[in-house]
Amino acid sequence: MSFWLLLPVFVYFVALLVIAYLTSRNTGLKEGDFENQEYFLAGRGVRRFFAMVSVVATETSVATVILFPQAGFKSAFALVWLCAGFIVGRYIVARFYLGVLYERHHLSIYATMTDGNAGAQKALSLFYLLAKFISNGVRFYIGGFALHHLFPEAAIGVAGWILIIAGIAGIYSLSGGLRAVVITDQIQGYVILLMGAALCGVIAVGIDTDHMRSMLTDVHTYVNFDAQVTNAIFSPALFLGALVLSIGSHGADQDMLQRVLATRSIDQARWSMVYSGLGATIVILLYVGIGFLLRESHFDIENSEAPLIDFVRGMNSPVFSGFFAVLLFAAAMSTLDSAMHSTGAIWKSILRDI
Repeated sequence: MSFWLLLPVFVYFVALLVIAYLTSRNTGLKEGDFENQEYFLAGRGVRRFFAMVSVVATETSVATVILFPQAGFKSAFALVWLCAGFIVGRYIVARFYLGVLYERHHLSIYATMTDGNAGAQKALSLFYLLAKFISNGVRFYIGGFALHHLFPEAAIGVAGWILIIAGIAGIYSLSGGLRAVVITDQIQGYVILLMGAALCGVIAVGIDTDHMRSMLTDVHTYVNFDAQVTNAIFSPALFLGALVLSIGSHGADQDMLQRVLATRSIDQARWSMVYSGLGATIVILLYVGIGFLLRESHFDIENSEAPLIDFVRGMNSPVFSGFFAVLLFAAAMSTLDSAMHSTGAIWKSILRDI
Protein backbone atom coordinates (compact mmCIF):
# COMPACT_ATOMS: atom_id res chain seq x y z
CA MET A 1 0.00 0.00 0.00
CA SER A 2 1.28 3.47 -0.88
CA PHE A 3 1.85 6.33 1.55
CA TRP A 4 -0.85 8.47 -0.11
CA LEU A 5 -3.40 5.70 0.24
CA LEU A 6 -2.74 5.22 3.96
CA LEU A 7 -2.44 8.91 4.87
CA PRO A 8 -6.21 9.76 4.87
CA VAL A 9 -6.96 6.62 6.91
CA PHE A 10 -4.21 7.44 9.43
CA VAL A 11 -5.41 11.04 9.86
CA TYR A 12 -8.99 9.83 10.31
CA PHE A 13 -8.05 7.30 13.01
CA VAL A 14 -5.90 9.81 14.87
CA ALA A 15 -8.74 12.36 14.83
CA LEU A 16 -11.18 9.83 16.30
CA LEU A 17 -8.80 8.76 19.06
CA VAL A 18 -7.87 12.34 19.98
CA ILE A 19 -11.55 13.25 20.25
CA ALA A 20 -12.20 10.23 22.47
CA TYR A 21 -9.26 11.14 24.72
CA LEU A 22 -10.24 14.79 25.09
CA THR A 23 -13.90 13.93 25.65
CA SER A 24 -13.14 11.33 28.32
CA ARG A 25 -10.93 13.84 30.15
CA ASN A 26 -13.57 16.56 30.13
CA THR A 27 -16.53 14.35 31.02
CA GLY A 28 -15.66 13.98 34.69
CA LEU A 29 -17.60 10.78 35.33
CA LYS A 30 -18.70 10.02 38.86
CA GLU A 31 -20.51 7.18 40.54
CA GLY A 32 -24.27 6.93 40.65
CA ASP A 33 -26.95 8.74 38.73
CA PHE A 34 -24.66 11.45 37.39
CA GLU A 35 -22.67 8.76 35.65
CA ASN A 36 -25.82 7.54 33.91
CA GLN A 37 -26.81 11.05 32.86
CA GLU A 38 -23.34 12.05 31.69
CA TYR A 39 -22.02 8.84 30.19
CA PHE A 40 -25.21 7.57 28.57
CA LEU A 41 -27.07 10.86 27.91
CA ALA A 42 -24.21 13.41 27.68
CA GLY A 43 -25.78 15.34 30.56
CA ARG A 44 -28.73 16.06 28.27
CA GLY A 45 -26.73 18.83 26.68
CA VAL A 46 -26.60 17.71 23.03
CA ARG A 47 -27.64 20.39 20.53
CA ARG A 48 -30.48 19.48 18.20
CA PHE A 49 -28.45 19.74 14.99
CA PHE A 50 -25.71 17.52 16.41
CA ALA A 51 -28.34 14.98 17.49
CA MET A 52 -29.89 15.02 14.02
CA VAL A 53 -26.55 14.43 12.28
CA SER A 54 -25.76 11.68 14.79
CA VAL A 55 -29.04 9.88 14.01
CA VAL A 56 -28.35 10.04 10.26
CA ALA A 57 -24.76 8.83 10.73
CA THR A 58 -25.92 6.01 13.01
CA GLU A 59 -28.40 4.63 10.49
CA THR A 60 -25.94 4.92 7.58
CA SER A 61 -23.89 1.73 7.39
CA VAL A 62 -21.58 0.17 4.84
CA ALA A 63 -24.70 -1.52 3.46
CA THR A 64 -25.95 1.95 2.50
CA VAL A 65 -22.73 2.70 0.64
CA ILE A 66 -22.60 -0.68 -1.11
CA LEU A 67 -26.26 -1.61 -1.73
CA PHE A 68 -28.01 1.66 -2.54
CA PRO A 69 -25.85 2.29 -5.64
CA GLN A 70 -27.00 -1.10 -6.94
CA ALA A 71 -30.62 -0.08 -6.30
CA GLY A 72 -30.01 3.15 -8.23
CA PHE A 73 -28.53 1.21 -11.12
CA LYS A 74 -31.55 -1.07 -11.42
CA SER A 75 -34.46 1.29 -10.64
CA ALA A 76 -33.14 4.87 -10.80
CA PHE A 77 -34.82 6.97 -8.10
CA ALA A 78 -37.81 4.73 -7.37
CA LEU A 79 -36.69 4.59 -3.73
CA VAL A 80 -37.82 8.18 -3.27
CA TRP A 81 -41.08 6.63 -1.98
CA LEU A 82 -39.06 4.81 0.67
CA CYS A 83 -37.62 8.14 1.77
CA ALA A 84 -41.08 9.71 1.93
CA GLY A 85 -42.20 6.91 4.25
CA PHE A 86 -39.17 7.46 6.48
CA ILE A 87 -39.96 11.16 6.83
CA VAL A 88 -43.64 10.64 7.68
CA GLY A 89 -42.85 7.79 10.08
CA ARG A 90 -40.41 9.94 12.04
CA TYR A 91 -42.91 12.77 12.19
CA ILE A 92 -45.43 10.37 13.76
CA VAL A 93 -42.84 9.25 16.32
CA ALA A 94 -41.92 12.85 17.16
CA ARG A 95 -45.53 14.00 17.37
CA PHE A 96 -47.14 11.15 19.31
CA TYR A 97 -44.48 9.05 21.10
CA LEU A 98 -41.41 11.09 21.83
CA GLY A 99 -42.91 13.31 24.53
CA VAL A 100 -43.57 10.45 26.95
CA LEU A 101 -40.19 8.84 26.29
CA TYR A 102 -38.39 12.14 26.85
CA GLU A 103 -40.17 13.22 30.03
CA ARG A 104 -40.11 9.82 31.77
CA HIS A 105 -36.80 8.59 30.42
CA HIS A 106 -34.82 6.02 32.39
CA LEU A 107 -31.40 4.60 31.56
CA SER A 108 -33.11 2.24 29.10
CA ILE A 109 -36.07 3.22 26.91
CA TYR A 110 -37.50 -0.22 27.65
CA ALA A 111 -37.65 0.64 31.35
CA THR A 112 -39.65 3.72 30.34
CA MET A 113 -41.98 1.74 28.10
CA THR A 114 -42.71 -0.93 30.72
CA ASP A 115 -43.21 1.62 33.52
CA GLY A 116 -41.42 -0.31 36.25
CA ASN A 117 -42.41 -3.84 35.24
CA ALA A 118 -39.03 -5.54 35.67
CA GLY A 119 -39.97 -8.75 33.87
CA ALA A 120 -41.34 -6.98 30.80
CA GLN A 121 -38.36 -4.62 30.74
CA LYS A 122 -35.86 -7.48 30.75
CA ALA A 123 -37.80 -9.36 28.07
CA LEU A 124 -37.84 -6.34 25.75
CA SER A 125 -34.19 -5.63 26.50
CA LEU A 126 -33.12 -9.18 25.70
CA PHE A 127 -35.05 -9.15 22.41
CA TYR A 128 -33.32 -5.86 21.56
CA LEU A 129 -29.89 -7.30 22.39
CA LEU A 130 -30.55 -10.40 20.29
CA ALA A 131 -31.63 -8.28 17.33
CA LYS A 132 -28.58 -6.04 17.71
CA PHE A 133 -26.15 -8.94 17.89
CA ILE A 134 -27.56 -10.35 14.65
CA SER A 135 -27.79 -7.04 12.76
CA ASN A 136 -24.39 -5.82 13.93
CA GLY A 137 -22.83 -9.14 12.99
CA VAL A 138 -24.09 -8.58 9.46
CA ARG A 139 -22.79 -4.99 9.48
CA PHE A 140 -19.39 -6.07 10.79
CA TYR A 141 -19.16 -8.62 7.99
CA ILE A 142 -20.21 -6.19 5.25
CA GLY A 143 -17.66 -3.65 6.50
CA GLY A 144 -14.91 -6.25 6.62
CA PHE A 145 -15.86 -7.62 3.21
CA ALA A 146 -15.85 -4.15 1.61
CA LEU A 147 -12.42 -3.26 3.00
CA HIS A 148 -11.01 -6.67 2.03
CA HIS A 149 -12.34 -6.18 -1.51
CA LEU A 150 -10.80 -2.69 -1.66
CA PHE A 151 -7.42 -3.80 -0.27
CA PRO A 152 -6.94 -7.49 -1.19
CA GLU A 153 -3.18 -6.99 -1.11
CA ALA A 154 -3.32 -6.33 2.66
CA ALA A 155 -3.78 -10.10 3.16
CA ILE A 156 -5.46 -9.77 6.57
CA GLY A 157 -8.81 -11.12 5.41
CA VAL A 158 -12.33 -10.09 6.32
CA ALA A 159 -11.79 -11.11 9.96
CA GLY A 160 -8.76 -8.85 10.27
CA TRP A 161 -10.67 -5.81 9.03
CA ILE A 162 -13.54 -6.62 11.40
CA LEU A 163 -11.13 -6.60 14.34
CA ILE A 164 -9.71 -3.22 13.27
CA ILE A 165 -13.19 -1.70 12.93
CA ALA A 166 -14.34 -3.09 16.29
CA GLY A 167 -11.14 -2.07 18.07
CA ILE A 168 -11.13 1.57 16.97
CA ALA A 169 -14.89 2.00 17.45
CA GLY A 170 -14.73 0.38 20.88
CA ILE A 171 -11.93 2.65 22.10
CA TYR A 172 -13.66 5.95 21.45
CA SER A 173 -17.29 4.90 22.05
CA LEU A 174 -16.69 3.16 25.38
CA SER A 175 -14.12 5.59 26.79
CA GLY A 176 -15.84 8.89 26.02
CA GLY A 177 -19.50 7.99 26.44
CA LEU A 178 -22.36 9.33 24.35
CA ARG A 179 -20.69 12.72 24.06
CA ALA A 180 -17.74 11.17 22.20
CA VAL A 181 -20.09 9.12 20.01
CA VAL A 182 -22.11 12.19 19.01
CA ILE A 183 -18.98 14.26 18.28
CA THR A 184 -17.37 11.54 16.16
CA ASP A 185 -20.70 11.04 14.39
CA GLN A 186 -20.40 14.62 13.14
CA ILE A 187 -17.10 13.75 11.44
CA GLN A 188 -18.45 10.48 10.09
CA GLY A 189 -21.68 12.06 8.88
CA TYR A 190 -19.85 14.71 6.86
CA VAL A 191 -17.43 12.10 5.48
CA ILE A 192 -20.43 10.09 4.24
CA LEU A 193 -22.08 13.17 2.73
CA LEU A 194 -19.00 14.73 1.11
CA MET A 195 -17.63 11.46 -0.27
CA GLY A 196 -21.03 10.67 -1.74
CA ALA A 197 -21.05 14.05 -3.47
CA ALA A 198 -17.45 13.54 -4.64
CA LEU A 199 -18.27 10.13 -6.11
CA CYS A 200 -21.27 11.58 -7.96
CA GLY A 201 -19.04 14.33 -9.35
CA VAL A 202 -16.26 11.97 -10.45
CA ILE A 203 -18.70 9.64 -12.22
CA ALA A 204 -20.67 12.50 -13.81
CA VAL A 205 -17.50 13.97 -15.33
CA GLY A 206 -17.09 10.78 -17.37
CA ILE A 207 -20.57 11.03 -18.94
CA ASP A 208 -20.88 12.55 -22.39
CA THR A 209 -22.29 16.11 -22.35
CA ASP A 210 -25.09 15.37 -24.82
CA HIS A 211 -26.12 12.30 -22.85
CA MET A 212 -26.12 14.37 -19.65
CA ARG A 213 -28.50 16.88 -21.26
CA SER A 214 -30.77 14.02 -22.33
CA MET A 215 -30.75 12.66 -18.77
CA LEU A 216 -31.83 16.03 -17.38
CA THR A 217 -34.72 16.36 -19.83
CA ASP A 218 -35.97 12.85 -18.94
CA VAL A 219 -35.72 13.34 -15.17
CA HIS A 220 -39.47 12.70 -14.71
CA THR A 221 -38.98 9.10 -15.86
CA TYR A 222 -36.58 8.23 -13.04
CA VAL A 223 -39.28 7.98 -10.35
CA ASN A 224 -41.65 5.03 -10.64
CA PHE A 225 -45.37 5.92 -10.63
CA ASP A 226 -46.54 2.52 -11.86
CA ALA A 227 -49.25 1.65 -9.30
CA GLN A 228 -49.41 -2.07 -10.05
CA VAL A 229 -49.25 -4.59 -7.22
CA THR A 230 -47.16 -6.85 -9.45
CA ASN A 231 -44.54 -4.11 -9.63
CA ALA A 232 -41.68 -4.88 -7.21
CA ILE A 233 -41.22 -1.17 -6.53
CA PHE A 234 -44.94 -0.41 -6.21
CA SER A 235 -44.85 3.09 -4.72
CA PRO A 236 -47.61 2.82 -2.06
CA ALA A 237 -46.06 -0.40 -0.76
CA LEU A 238 -42.64 1.23 -0.51
CA PHE A 239 -44.13 4.24 1.26
CA LEU A 240 -46.20 2.27 3.78
CA GLY A 241 -43.43 -0.22 4.45
CA ALA A 242 -40.93 2.54 5.14
CA LEU A 243 -43.44 4.37 7.33
CA VAL A 244 -44.02 1.31 9.54
CA LEU A 245 -40.31 0.49 9.59
CA SER A 246 -39.44 4.03 10.62
CA ILE A 247 -41.94 4.02 13.48
CA GLY A 248 -40.43 0.79 14.76
CA SER A 249 -36.77 1.69 14.27
CA HIS A 250 -36.96 5.27 15.52
CA GLY A 251 -39.71 4.83 18.07
CA ALA A 252 -38.46 1.72 19.85
CA ASP A 253 -34.71 1.45 19.22
CA GLN A 254 -32.26 2.45 21.94
CA ASP A 255 -29.63 3.32 19.31
CA MET A 256 -31.68 5.93 17.50
CA LEU A 257 -33.47 7.36 20.50
CA GLN A 258 -30.50 7.73 22.84
CA ARG A 259 -28.99 10.78 21.11
CA VAL A 260 -32.43 12.32 20.55
CA LEU A 261 -33.30 11.92 24.24
CA ALA A 262 -29.96 13.54 25.11
CA THR A 263 -31.04 16.91 23.67
CA ARG A 264 -31.84 19.90 25.88
CA SER A 265 -35.63 19.92 25.56
CA ILE A 266 -38.51 17.98 24.08
CA ASP A 267 -38.84 20.57 21.31
CA GLN A 268 -35.21 20.01 20.32
CA ALA A 269 -35.74 16.24 20.48
CA ARG A 270 -38.71 16.48 18.13
CA TRP A 271 -36.79 18.74 15.74
CA SER A 272 -33.88 16.25 15.65
CA MET A 273 -36.18 13.32 14.97
CA VAL A 274 -38.17 14.97 12.17
CA TYR A 275 -35.21 16.51 10.37
CA SER A 276 -33.21 13.28 10.59
CA GLY A 277 -35.71 11.97 8.04
CA LEU A 278 -34.71 14.72 5.63
CA GLY A 279 -31.03 14.09 6.32
CA ALA A 280 -31.42 10.36 5.71
CA THR A 281 -33.27 11.12 2.46
CA ILE A 282 -30.36 13.23 1.22
CA VAL A 283 -27.89 10.42 1.98
CA ILE A 284 -30.05 7.69 0.44
CA LEU A 285 -30.74 9.61 -2.77
CA LEU A 286 -27.07 10.59 -3.00
CA TYR A 287 -25.94 6.96 -3.00
CA VAL A 288 -28.84 5.88 -5.22
CA GLY A 289 -27.65 8.63 -7.57
CA ILE A 290 -24.17 7.11 -7.62
CA GLY A 291 -25.59 3.86 -8.98
CA PHE A 292 -27.77 5.71 -11.47
CA LEU A 293 -24.75 7.64 -12.78
CA LEU A 294 -22.73 4.43 -13.00
CA ARG A 295 -25.48 3.00 -15.18
CA GLU A 296 -25.54 6.03 -17.44
CA SER A 297 -21.74 5.93 -17.72
CA HIS A 298 -22.10 2.30 -18.94
CA PHE A 299 -19.99 0.87 -16.13
CA ASP A 300 -20.43 -2.92 -15.96
CA ILE A 301 -22.09 -3.13 -12.55
CA GLU A 302 -24.05 -6.34 -13.10
CA ASN A 303 -20.95 -8.55 -13.31
CA SER A 304 -19.37 -7.14 -10.17
CA GLU A 305 -19.70 -8.27 -6.54
CA ALA A 306 -18.97 -4.74 -5.31
CA PRO A 307 -19.37 -2.35 -8.26
CA LEU A 308 -18.62 0.90 -6.47
CA ILE A 309 -15.45 -0.55 -4.97
CA ASP A 310 -14.41 -1.89 -8.38
CA PHE A 311 -15.03 1.54 -9.89
CA VAL A 312 -12.81 3.21 -7.27
CA ARG A 313 -10.06 0.61 -7.73
CA GLY A 314 -10.28 1.12 -11.49
CA MET A 315 -9.48 4.82 -11.06
CA ASN A 316 -5.91 3.86 -10.00
CA SER A 317 -5.76 6.84 -7.64
CA PRO A 318 -4.17 6.01 -4.26
CA VAL A 319 -5.40 9.25 -2.70
CA PHE A 320 -9.01 8.73 -3.78
CA SER A 321 -8.86 5.08 -2.69
CA GLY A 322 -7.62 6.28 0.69
CA PHE A 323 -10.55 8.66 1.05
CA PHE A 324 -12.93 5.91 -0.06
CA ALA A 325 -11.47 3.67 2.66
CA VAL A 326 -12.20 6.48 5.14
CA LEU A 327 -15.80 6.46 3.85
CA LEU A 328 -16.09 2.72 4.49
CA PHE A 329 -14.61 3.05 7.98
CA ALA A 330 -16.90 6.01 8.76
CA ALA A 331 -20.01 4.17 7.57
CA ALA A 332 -19.07 1.06 9.56
CA MET A 333 -18.06 2.82 12.75
CA SER A 334 -20.91 5.33 12.83
CA THR A 335 -23.33 2.42 13.21
CA LEU A 336 -21.26 0.13 15.40
CA ASP A 337 -20.06 2.71 17.94
CA SER A 338 -23.67 3.61 18.69
CA ALA A 339 -24.61 -0.05 19.02
CA MET A 340 -21.76 -0.67 21.47
CA HIS A 341 -22.77 2.31 23.58
CA SER A 342 -26.51 1.63 23.58
CA THR A 343 -26.12 -2.06 24.36
CA GLY A 344 -23.93 -1.00 27.29
CA ALA A 345 -26.85 1.05 28.62
CA ILE A 346 -29.20 -1.90 28.18
CA TRP A 347 -26.87 -4.33 29.96
CA LYS A 348 -26.40 -1.91 32.85
CA SER A 349 -30.15 -1.45 33.12
CA ILE A 350 -30.68 -5.23 33.20
CA LEU A 351 -27.87 -6.05 35.64
CA ARG A 352 -27.94 -3.17 38.12
CA ASP A 353 -30.62 -4.80 40.29
CA ILE A 354 -28.98 -8.24 40.26
